[in-house]
Amino acid sequence: MNIKLKIIKKQLESLRIILHFLLNFKKPTDRIVVSCSQQLDEVIVKYQKVKATCKKVA
Repeated sequence: MNIKLKIIKKQLESLRIILHFLLNFKKPTDRIVVSCSQQLDEVIVKYQKVKATCKKVA
């Protein structure tokens, strides 16, 4: 696996853990939960783009 993909995957895992933690204490509509969810969405899109680029190169 590409090193860039590994780094992004770690970011995904960390943000998922944080989001689940936040949801134990906050409502899904809380500002910080929404912000974390948006960050996770952005990283997911970045992961998909990098993964698609890696497949084209290979």
